[in-house]
Order: sequence, then structure tokens, then C-alpha cells
Amino acid sequence: MLGAVALSAQVEASRRWVTLTVEAEGMSSVSVFRVTPDGTQAVRGAIDKEVSSTYAVVADYEAPQNAPLSYFARASDGVVTRDSPVVSPEGSVDRGGDVLFSLSNPLAWLRVQVVAFPEVKTRARRAMVDVVGRADPVAVSDVRMLAAGVMTVATLTEAERQAMNALLAPGAVVAFSPARPTYGFADVWYLSVGDVTEKRVVRAADEPSRLWSLDVQRVAPPPADFVGPAFRTWGEPVQDGVTWAEWFTQGKTWLTAMVR
Repeated sequence: MLGAVALSAQVEASRRWVTLTVEAEGMSSVSVFRVTPDGTQAVRGAIDKEVSSTYAVVADYEAPQNAPLSYFARASDGVVTRDSPVVSPEGSVDRGGDVLFSLSNPLAWLRVQVVAFPEVKTRARRAMVDVVGRADPVAVSDVRMLAAGVMTVATLTEAERQAMNALLAPGAVVAFSPARPTYGFADVWYLSVGDVTEKRVVRAADEPSRLWSLDVQRVAPPPADFVGPAFRTWGEPVQDGVTWAEWFTQGKTWLTAMVR
């Protein structure tokens, strides 16, 4: 018999993430959604999660810092879908400052000091087409791209310098969580990082402090069902025993082909 769907949300003692427990008796799968001033997003790793017994437990590692939070769950038995009441955890997530983290290993986040992010640019996608016999060109345009700019951050120790290199080396999308949304950022920015410049603060070989200039482009977050290591080689999907045509007729995308 189908019962009510109940959700509880608790900010962990470390204040680094939110633990979500769903009770969904008689349901086979559950999805959990986060509601913030920026909108509603699915919690990563909590899309169509299998319900073990009557409970499912997930962790929201991407919860924004020092911002109002609420959640709701949506459970299904394959035919009937039910939503839980919206709940809000007591307290707020606070990681002690601005942080950068990888989506494949969100607990290995790096606290940084944002030294400068003075301006962002929203590039236009526009072409001006000249027409024979007309003085006025025809504009072909589309929506603007998300913000891009150069973010300068500081690391103070050798361990932080190594952690920054490890974070940026894979070239995957990283998340930037500002300490407070009132800084003018969204709750969490997802960034594609281009060229990186590492600069010594002083001319001393044993001084570990560094300034990092990150050429960043804001992007949409990867799908919420993406978890684990970022990418694999092109050969691995083929080794799964299907042709490219069969792969895409299953509704898979280029991203799901490359995500482990």
C-alpha cells in the first residue's frame, strides 16, 4: 500500500553539506530537489534513486553557503508519483569562506581568497549580413552567453597550491561557492576554466603564497545524474559492445557517452 512521502533535511555538524532522508513506503524510486532564491535544482546523485526498504538517504554537497534552503522529494512506483511537503533544515551551510570544488569529488573542496573579479563580459552571438542593394545590414543574433571574466584568487600554503593544481589539472567544470550570495554571485557558479596564470607574491623561493588568474566562463551545471570521475576516452563507449548508432538510438547524448 502506498504511503505518504516524508523528507527530512539536516545540516551536518561540519556545516559542509546537507543530509536528506526520504521515507517513501511502497515507492521504487525517489528524486530530491533543492529550492533556493536562484530557483529549483535537482540534487546531484538524487535523480530516480532506488529506495532501499522504505528509506533513501542522499547528501547535498552543492548546497549554497549562508543562503535560505528548502527541499522536497518526488517518489514514484512506476505509475503513481507523489511529492513530499517542502522542508527547510535548521541552520545553514558554511564552509568558512569562498571555495572551489570538483563535481567528481565535492568533499575535496579548496578554500580560496578571491582577490579580484572586477568585471565580467557577456559575449553577444551576432552576425551582420550585408544585402546587395540595401544600406542597412541584416542582423542575425541569438541569446547572449553567460558571464566570462578573469577571477584572481590567492592560495597561502604549499598544500593549497598543490590542491589548486590538482583541482584544475583535469580541465573539467568546477563549482565556485561564494561565502555569501550577497557578494553579487549566484548561489553557486559552475565554471569552465581556460588559461591559468600562477604568480609568486614575493621573490623568495621558500614563500608558498601564490596569486592565480583564472580565465573563467560561466556554464550550466552538468546534469544532476552526473557523479563520479569526469570523462573517459572515446574508445570506452565502443567497448561497451554497442555501435555509435545503437548508442544514440538509446537516447544517449555526447555527454553521457563521455561520462563514466
